[in-house]
Amino acid sequence: MSCVIYTCHNVVPLAAGQEARGTVDLNKFLHQLRWLRRLGVRFIPMSDLHAWLLGQKNIPKRSAVLTFDDALASIAEHVFPYLKQQAIPITIFVIAGLIGRESHFSTRPSVPAMRHLDLTQLKMMLNTGLVEIGAHGYHHVNFSKVDGDKLRQEIHLAKELLEEEFGVAVPYLAYPWGNTTETVTQLAKDAGYQLAFTTRKQKVTSNRIDFLRIPRVTWSRRATVFKLAKYYLIPWMRSAGKITEDR
Repeated sequence: MSCVIYTCHNVVPLAAGQEARGTVDLNKFLHQLRWLRRLGVRFIPMSDLHAWLLGQKNIPKRSAVLTFDDALASIAEHVFPYLKQQAIPITIFVIAGLIGRESHFSTRPSVPAMRHLDLTQLKMMLNTGLVEIGAHGYHHVNFSKVDGDKLRQEIHLAKELLEEEFGVAVPYLAYPWGNTTETVTQLAKDAGYQLAFTTRKQKVTSNRIDFLRIPRVTWSRRATVFKLAKYYLIPWMRSAGKITEDR
């Protein structure tokens, strides 16, 4: 058994030939998703992956978890209606301090601001039973470049706010830009996160990994079906499954 955790950001319809950094064309995304399923990939909830890592249940041989970072409004507006129709579960990593607001992560003035899911949209999706949420910091800062109270706010306060607002446990954390350090990982553990995710491009093949440094594969605008599926098709493709963890 193995599992690839994919991470997406913005998925919207684009005109022919149009490209935007951090954005995948909706039709391309759906086409690639259909091909992965034809190749036998089965999308499972994050909670099933968690249970497998704990040795509590089995998962399909070719499993995948689909995650979305930043909790952008495009998830509800464009992607989720299709995923709901196909009963494909997802995990949304929410920036706690940007719910229902706009942000401008890019340093290029020509890139428009991005709108984030509001409370109504998030609760609607949670109520379907197909969506789990995790934390993605409070303001989406690079955890490896802040410390002290600022870092604690990003890690601890984000979790507390999301749990209070949605009335669910939030045991999952995605490090912004995938960056972490020993200090960050320890704070995540102290805050009660049980799984935390980087952006190392590897698949997970066993539960003998560091639960607070789990790899993910970015589903980027330049991804092809082969790039997304190669973790299942090529036996020697890099995998995470031989690192013991202090639990």
